[in-house]
Amino acid sequence: MQVLENSGKKGSSHKGYLWAYHAPADGLVFFDYCPGRDKTGPERILKDFSGVIQTDGYNVYQSLFEKNQSIYHYFCMSHIRRKFDEAVKNDNQRAAWAVGTIGQLYGIEKEIREHMPPLSEGQIVEKRMTKALPILTQLHEWMQQEYPKVLPQSPIGKAIGYALPLMESMRLYALHGDLQIDNNLIENAIRPIALGRRNYLFAGTHDTAQNAAMIYSLFATCKKHGVNPYDWLLDILRKVNDPDYDGKFSDLLPNRWKLNQ
Repeated sequence: MQVLENSGKKGSSHKGYLWAYHAPADGLVFFDYCPGRDKTGPERILKDFSGVIQTDGYNVYQSLFEKNQSIYHYFCMSHIRRKFDEAVKNDNQRAAWAVGTIGQLYGIEKEIREHMPPLSEGQIVEKRMTKALPILTQLHEWMQQEYPKVLPQSPIGKAIGYALPLMESMRLYALHGDLQIDNNLIENAIRPIALGRRNYLFAGTHDTAQNAAMIYSLFATCKKHGVNPYDWLLDILRKVNDPDYDGKFSDLLPNRWKLNQ
Protein backbone atom coordinates (compact mmCIF):
# COMPACT_ATOMS: atom_id res chain seq x y z
CA MET A 1 0.00 0.00 0.00
CA GLN A 2 1.44 3.35 -1.05
CA VAL A 3 1.32 6.00 1.69
CA LEU A 4 1.95 9.69 1.06
CA GLU A 5 5.02 11.04 2.81
CA ASN A 6 5.13 14.43 4.47
CA SER A 7 8.57 15.13 3.06
CA GLY A 8 7.79 18.29 1.13
CA LYS A 9 8.71 16.51 -2.08
CA LYS A 10 5.85 16.45 -4.58
CA GLY A 11 4.49 12.98 -5.24
CA SER A 12 6.68 11.34 -2.60
CA SER A 13 5.22 8.12 -1.18
CA HIS A 14 6.22 5.22 1.06
CA LYS A 15 5.53 1.55 0.33
CA GLY A 16 3.81 0.07 3.37
CA TYR A 17 2.44 -3.43 3.88
CA LEU A 18 -0.79 -5.05 5.05
CA TRP A 19 -0.07 -8.26 6.96
CA ALA A 20 -2.98 -10.71 6.79
CA TYR A 21 -4.04 -13.00 9.65
CA HIS A 22 -6.84 -15.56 9.52
CA ALA A 23 -8.36 -17.76 12.22
CA PRO A 24 -10.23 -20.40 10.16
CA ALA A 25 -12.01 -22.03 13.10
CA ASP A 26 -13.60 -18.70 14.09
CA GLY A 27 -13.87 -17.18 10.63
CA LEU A 28 -11.94 -14.08 11.69
CA VAL A 29 -9.77 -12.02 9.35
CA PHE A 30 -7.37 -9.33 10.55
CA PHE A 31 -5.20 -6.97 8.52
CA ASP A 32 -2.42 -5.06 10.23
CA TYR A 33 -0.66 -2.17 8.52
CA CYS A 34 3.11 -1.89 8.97
CA PRO A 35 5.51 0.60 7.35
CA GLY A 36 7.97 -2.23 6.65
CA ARG A 37 8.13 -5.93 5.84
CA ASP A 38 10.45 -7.08 8.61
CA LYS A 39 9.37 -9.23 11.55
CA THR A 40 8.29 -6.27 13.73
CA GLY A 41 4.61 -6.57 12.79
CA PRO A 42 4.03 -10.32 13.18
CA GLU A 43 6.28 -10.40 16.24
CA ARG A 44 4.04 -7.82 17.93
CA ILE A 45 0.77 -9.48 16.91
CA LEU A 46 1.82 -13.07 17.68
CA LYS A 47 3.97 -12.55 20.79
CA ASP A 48 1.51 -14.44 23.02
CA PHE A 49 0.29 -16.95 20.42
CA SER A 50 0.67 -20.69 20.75
CA GLY A 51 -0.61 -23.26 18.28
CA VAL A 52 -0.34 -23.91 14.53
CA ILE A 53 0.56 -21.23 11.98
CA GLN A 54 0.53 -21.62 8.21
CA THR A 55 2.37 -19.14 6.00
CA ASP A 56 4.08 -18.81 2.66
CA GLY A 57 7.84 -19.28 2.46
CA TYR A 58 8.87 -15.68 3.21
CA ASN A 59 12.03 -16.05 5.30
CA VAL A 60 10.89 -13.65 8.04
CA TYR A 61 8.39 -16.25 9.22
CA GLN A 62 11.02 -18.94 9.57
CA SER A 63 13.35 -16.72 11.60
CA LEU A 64 10.41 -15.66 13.77
CA PHE A 65 9.01 -19.11 14.58
CA GLU A 66 11.88 -21.59 14.35
CA LYS A 67 12.96 -21.16 18.00
CA ASN A 68 9.45 -20.83 19.43
CA GLN A 69 8.54 -24.18 21.00
CA SER A 70 4.87 -23.18 21.43
CA ILE A 71 4.29 -22.66 17.69
CA TYR A 72 4.00 -25.36 15.03
CA HIS A 73 4.79 -23.76 11.71
CA TYR A 74 4.06 -25.15 8.26
CA PHE A 75 3.70 -23.72 4.79
CA CYS A 76 1.41 -23.32 1.79
CA MET A 77 1.37 -25.90 -0.99
CA SER A 78 -0.27 -23.43 -3.36
CA HIS A 79 2.78 -21.16 -3.18
CA ILE A 80 5.05 -24.17 -3.79
CA ARG A 81 3.03 -25.24 -6.83
CA ARG A 82 3.05 -21.70 -8.22
CA LYS A 83 6.85 -21.71 -8.38
CA PHE A 84 6.82 -24.89 -10.46
CA ASP A 85 4.08 -23.50 -12.71
CA GLU A 86 6.40 -20.58 -13.44
CA ALA A 87 9.25 -22.99 -14.27
CA VAL A 88 7.41 -25.08 -16.89
CA LYS A 89 8.86 -23.11 -19.82
CA ASN A 90 12.36 -23.46 -18.39
CA ASP A 91 12.32 -27.19 -17.61
CA ASN A 92 9.08 -28.79 -18.69
CA GLN A 93 10.00 -32.33 -17.67
CA ARG A 94 10.87 -31.55 -14.06
CA ALA A 95 8.34 -28.78 -13.51
CA ALA A 96 5.45 -30.72 -15.06
CA TRP A 97 6.27 -33.75 -12.91
CA ALA A 98 6.23 -31.62 -9.76
CA VAL A 99 2.98 -29.89 -10.73
CA GLY A 100 1.36 -33.24 -11.52
CA THR A 101 2.50 -34.78 -8.24
CA ILE A 102 1.24 -31.80 -6.25
CA GLY A 103 -2.00 -32.15 -8.22
CA GLN A 104 -2.39 -35.63 -6.74
CA LEU A 105 -2.32 -34.08 -3.26
CA TYR A 106 -5.03 -31.64 -4.27
CA GLY A 107 -7.02 -34.52 -5.73
CA ILE A 108 -7.03 -36.14 -2.29
CA GLU A 109 -8.24 -32.88 -0.73
CA LYS A 110 -11.04 -32.70 -3.31
CA GLU A 111 -12.13 -36.22 -2.35
CA ILE A 112 -12.18 -35.16 1.30
CA ARG A 113 -14.23 -32.00 0.63
CA GLU A 114 -16.77 -33.76 -1.56
CA HIS A 115 -17.24 -36.89 0.54
CA MET A 116 -20.79 -37.47 1.71
CA PRO A 117 -21.44 -37.72 4.53
CA PRO A 118 -18.62 -35.33 5.54
CA LEU A 119 -15.57 -37.07 6.95
CA SER A 120 -14.66 -36.65 10.60
CA GLU A 121 -11.25 -35.21 11.51
CA GLY A 122 -10.09 -38.72 12.37
CA GLN A 123 -11.18 -40.04 8.98
CA ILE A 124 -9.45 -37.13 7.24
CA VAL A 125 -6.21 -37.91 9.07
CA GLU A 126 -6.49 -41.59 8.12
CA LYS A 127 -7.04 -40.72 4.46
CA ARG A 128 -4.19 -38.22 4.38
CA MET A 129 -1.76 -40.53 6.15
CA THR A 130 -2.61 -43.40 3.83
CA LYS A 131 -2.68 -41.48 0.55
CA ALA A 132 -1.01 -38.06 0.96
CA LEU A 133 2.00 -38.85 3.16
CA PRO A 134 3.61 -41.26 0.65
CA ILE A 135 3.23 -38.61 -2.08
CA LEU A 136 4.76 -35.92 0.15
CA THR A 137 7.68 -38.23 0.87
CA GLN A 138 8.14 -39.01 -2.83
CA LEU A 139 8.03 -35.30 -3.71
CA HIS A 140 10.53 -34.40 -0.99
CA GLU A 141 12.97 -37.13 -2.03
CA TRP A 142 12.68 -36.10 -5.69
CA MET A 143 13.58 -32.50 -4.79
CA GLN A 144 16.62 -33.69 -2.83
CA GLN A 145 17.79 -35.73 -5.82
CA GLU A 146 17.12 -33.12 -8.50
CA TYR A 147 18.30 -29.91 -6.83
CA PRO A 148 22.04 -30.68 -7.27
CA LYS A 149 21.40 -31.27 -11.00
CA VAL A 150 19.88 -27.85 -11.80
CA LEU A 151 21.21 -24.30 -11.87
CA PRO A 152 20.16 -22.62 -8.60
CA GLN A 153 19.27 -19.34 -10.33
CA SER A 154 17.23 -20.96 -13.11
CA PRO A 155 13.41 -20.96 -12.72
CA ILE A 156 13.39 -24.69 -11.90
CA GLY A 157 16.32 -24.21 -9.52
CA LYS A 158 14.48 -21.40 -7.76
CA ALA A 159 11.31 -23.51 -7.56
CA ILE A 160 13.07 -26.47 -5.97
CA GLY A 161 15.21 -24.18 -3.81
CA TYR A 162 12.07 -22.47 -2.50
CA ALA A 163 10.21 -25.71 -1.80
CA LEU A 164 12.94 -27.95 -0.42
CA PRO A 165 13.33 -26.30 3.02
CA LEU A 166 9.54 -26.30 3.44
CA MET A 167 8.72 -29.90 2.62
CA GLU A 168 9.42 -31.50 5.99
CA SER A 169 6.93 -29.20 7.74
CA MET A 170 4.28 -29.84 5.06
CA ARG A 171 3.74 -33.27 6.60
CA LEU A 172 1.97 -31.47 9.45
CA TYR A 173 -1.27 -30.90 7.56
CA ALA A 174 -1.48 -34.63 6.77
CA LEU A 175 -1.36 -35.47 10.47
CA HIS A 176 -4.23 -33.18 11.48
CA GLY A 177 -7.77 -33.27 10.16
CA ASP A 178 -8.45 -29.60 10.91
CA LEU A 179 -5.51 -28.16 8.92
CA GLN A 180 -5.51 -27.04 5.29
CA ILE A 181 -3.08 -27.90 2.50
CA ASP A 182 -2.75 -24.21 1.60
CA ASN A 183 -3.70 -20.76 2.83
CA ASN A 184 -6.02 -19.95 -0.06
CA LEU A 185 -8.77 -19.08 2.43
CA ILE A 186 -6.89 -15.91 3.38
CA GLU A 187 -5.51 -15.36 -0.13
CA ASN A 188 -9.11 -14.89 -1.32
CA ALA A 189 -9.65 -12.22 1.35
CA ILE A 190 -6.66 -10.26 0.03
CA ARG A 191 -8.12 -9.74 -3.45
CA PRO A 192 -10.34 -6.75 -2.50
CA ILE A 193 -7.21 -4.97 -1.26
CA ALA A 194 -5.57 -5.27 -4.68
CA LEU A 195 -8.76 -3.92 -6.25
CA GLY A 196 -8.84 -1.06 -3.74
CA ARG A 197 -5.26 -0.04 -4.52
CA ARG A 198 -6.20 0.48 -8.15
CA ASN A 199 -9.13 2.69 -7.12
CA TYR A 200 -7.73 4.95 -4.40
CA LEU A 201 -4.02 4.59 -5.31
CA PHE A 202 -2.63 5.55 -1.87
CA ALA A 203 -3.37 6.29 1.80
CA GLY A 204 -2.89 9.83 3.06
CA THR A 205 -0.89 8.92 6.18
CA HIS A 206 0.33 5.87 8.07
CA ASP A 207 -2.59 6.35 10.49
CA THR A 208 -5.18 6.31 7.71
CA ALA A 209 -3.50 3.21 6.27
CA GLN A 210 -4.08 1.49 9.62
CA ASN A 211 -7.69 2.71 9.57
CA ALA A 212 -8.09 1.17 6.12
CA ALA A 213 -6.66 -2.10 7.46
CA MET A 214 -9.28 -2.05 10.22
CA ILE A 215 -12.14 -1.58 7.75
CA TYR A 216 -10.77 -4.32 5.50
CA SER A 217 -10.60 -6.63 8.54
CA LEU A 218 -14.23 -6.04 9.50
CA PHE A 219 -15.60 -6.35 5.97
CA ALA A 220 -13.56 -9.49 5.25
CA THR A 221 -14.97 -11.03 8.44
CA CYS A 222 -18.46 -10.06 7.28
CA LYS A 223 -17.85 -11.95 4.06
CA LYS A 224 -16.60 -15.04 5.92
CA HIS A 225 -19.86 -15.18 7.87
CA GLY A 226 -22.23 -14.26 5.06
CA VAL A 227 -23.09 -10.93 6.69
CA ASN A 228 -24.24 -8.06 4.48
CA PRO A 229 -21.72 -5.28 5.27
CA TYR A 230 -24.28 -2.53 4.72
CA ASP A 231 -26.82 -4.07 7.11
CA TRP A 232 -24.13 -4.73 9.70
CA LEU A 233 -22.63 -1.24 9.46
CA LEU A 234 -26.02 0.46 9.61
CA ASP A 235 -26.95 -1.43 12.78
CA ILE A 236 -23.69 -1.14 14.68
CA LEU A 237 -23.27 2.59 13.92
CA ARG A 238 -26.68 3.20 15.46
CA LYS A 239 -25.74 1.19 18.53
CA VAL A 240 -22.32 2.72 19.16
CA ASN A 241 -23.90 6.18 18.99
CA ASP A 242 -26.81 5.23 21.24
CA PRO A 243 -26.15 6.42 24.84
CA ASP A 244 -28.60 3.79 26.08
CA TYR A 245 -26.78 0.86 24.46
CA ASP A 246 -25.62 -1.33 27.34
CA GLY A 247 -24.21 -4.30 25.40
CA LYS A 248 -20.59 -5.24 24.85
CA PHE A 249 -18.90 -3.60 21.90
CA SER A 250 -17.20 -6.93 21.18
CA ASP A 251 -20.66 -8.35 20.49
CA LEU A 252 -20.88 -5.99 17.51
CA LEU A 253 -18.09 -7.79 15.66
CA PRO A 254 -19.58 -9.40 12.52
CA ASN A 255 -19.20 -13.00 13.72
CA ARG A 256 -20.98 -12.27 17.03
CA TRP A 257 -23.47 -9.81 15.56
CA LYS A 258 -24.78 -12.52 13.23
CA LEU A 259 -25.62 -14.78 16.18
CA ASN A 260 -28.03 -12.16 17.55
CA GLN A 261 -29.95 -11.57 14.33
